[in-house]
Amino acid sequence: GGEPDLMTAAKMVLHDWQRGRIPFFVPPPSEDIDAGNNNAEVSDTKEEGHIADDKTSAAMKVIANVMAAQQQKDVPFQKEFFGEGNVVEESGSPTVPRKLASFNGLH
Repeated sequence: GGEPDLMTAAKMVLHDWQRGRIPFFVPPPSEDIDAGNNNAEVSDTKEEGHIADDKTSAAMKVIANVMAAQQQKDVPFQKEFFGEGNVVEESGSPTVPRKLASFNGLH
């Protein structure tokens, strides 16, 4: 009895997966299908495939919208963080930007 330790179980599964102890794909068991059930299953498979395609296309649309929203945001960045103007001259000391050097009393 008691509560299951989900973290330990997850770690064990992940460890086994990484070591190849859990197979990636196992083919379904083969069954003998008679002709009457075969037609019904084919139509079900087509419907499931259509539903899966709809879900896939919906997911792709959501991903595209998120990517477009992220690209529209103008995120500022500094191209050359340690450019020539920000680096203290070589004096045997580690490279420190001038702003930090003057702030820390190094320059």
